[in-house]
Amino acid sequence: MKNNQYILFFIMLLVLMEVFCLVWCRVQCVRTECKISEENKKYENLMEAQNALKIERAKLRSLNRLSRFAEKNLNLKEPTSGQIILLP
Repeated sequence: MKNNQYILFFIMLLVLMEVFCLVWCRVQCVRTECKISEENKKYENLMEAQNALKIERAKLRSLNRLSRFAEKNLNLKEPTSGQIILLP
């Protein structure tokens, strides 16, 4: 009878350890999913910021803006036809 009790106790202990392992694995899986979700949000925010910066760069590089800036701040004017020299 004692041997049966030891075997039953050992089986119950194994089952309990297996349950703990399964729960631990599931918790780790959920944590990993949360981290992946956070990183995806960060990635999306970075992509939005990158797109905004690309738009801003395009605006800053526009020829109209640069022409106005040169005329207003640097006192530059459009060259006359006599000032333009074409090189062969």
